[in-house]
Amino acid sequence: MVSTDLILNGSALGFHLLMSSLFLITTASAQDQPSRFSVFGPPQPAVWEFQLAAEREPTGVIRGFNLYRKNQRQKTHFFSLNEARDDHGRTSREMQFTGGVVLFPYRNDDRFQFEMGGSVINPKHSPIQSNYVSRVTLRPEKWLWIRGGAEGLRDGTGEDNSIIKTDVQYGAIKFALGSWQVTGATGSTGRDSGQTSLSGGALLRVLPRNFFVFGGLLRGGQAAETVRTIALGRWAPFRPDGLASLFYIWKHRKHYDFHLAGLFYGRHNLFVRPAALGMTQGIFLSNLGLHENSRLRRRQLMTITDENRNADLSIFLGYPGPTD
Repeated sequence: MVSTDLILNGSALGFHLLMSSLFLITTASAQDQPSRFSVFGPPQPAVWEFQLAAEREPTGVIRGFNLYRKNQRQKTHFFSLNEARDDHGRTSREMQFTGGVVLFPYRNDDRFQFEMGGSVINPKHSPIQSNYVSRVTLRPEKWLWIRGGAEGLRDGTGEDNSIIKTDVQYGAIKFALGSWQVTGATGSTGRDSGQTSLSGGALLRVLPRNFFVFGGLLRGGQAAETVRTIALGRWAPFRPDGLASLFYIWKHRKHYDFHLAGLFYGRHNLFVRPAALGMTQGIFLSNLGLHENSRLRRRQLMTITDENRNADLSIFLGYPGPTD
């Protein structure tokens, strides 16, 4: 069986040569079943996985070592070490350390989730940069989901190499009412230049044959800060029905559009309902967080993406860029 992964990005500036070595270590220990219900499915043995990679970019080469542990809850521990050099190997050199953990501190229960992670970047000719993510997710009932989080960025690219500080706090609550899901969200971002905030909500409608449609709006103090998100698609049933699953997401703010589409096909299709709803909601709520923490929030640190495992055939099309 052959897995095919095709990724096209409209903003790509050059050809990337990717080399990867992947090793699997499976442990025999199973997780305890949560006391009431699990949103992640039945327990699965933990898998440790690491990757050695070298990526050729127009400006130079990035070498990396990536490690994570995952089970039915996906990635629960992750670590990444990357070194970037320009083509001369001396004038520009950068080391980046990234790590994080997802914990279920109350009796190993899926209903109570805590996660934290961060990165430290050590450029050769500028101060150390760092960023972090910390958030708590509560699922007290099957129809109720609550999240609160904080993020931060310390960037040494200010005037005279001064540190630019950015801090974010946000919260969201979601209700599942039959075939409808209603989400409310709010967040604030504090920078040296001042404070901004976003508030709004979203509706998701589950349609027959596993189709869904989603619409969300977050309004800021100025029109340029307002973000609109639209999504639609179809997830796969847990027992394959021979049909493909797919999605399309459009996120729009003034002078900026983001498009992402995907198609998955095959008996090993993992784009099931929890994955589809989690991805859609995650992209909507990502408007409240920092763009620099996008991969950290998704725990997608592999140099060579592992999203080709979503199905026997996986196709992604993306285009982020300005509208004018």
